[in-house]
Amino acid sequence: IARLDGYTAAARAVDADASAAFFAPNGTLFEPGIPPIRTRDSIRAFLASFPGAKVHIATATPDSAKLLPLGDQTAAS
Repeated sequence: IARLDGYTAAARAVDADASAAFFAPNGTLFEPGIPPIRTRDSIRAFLASFPGAKVHIATATPDSAKLLPLGDQTAAS
């Protein structure tokens, strides 16, 4: 849960670098209405494309996000 809190804090701060750091180098960001964004660098670039954006509410729950420790290539389905 602490990692989810960190991710939502980075999202609320609209901090592209901090948010992207939560993704594996080959990670994927799913956002409604757009194709998946693949790779940490692409995720960082996407998030950085909203200069001056304000986020008032950002939430994530264990059933909507899968966060693994960096380097952990296994995930239970």
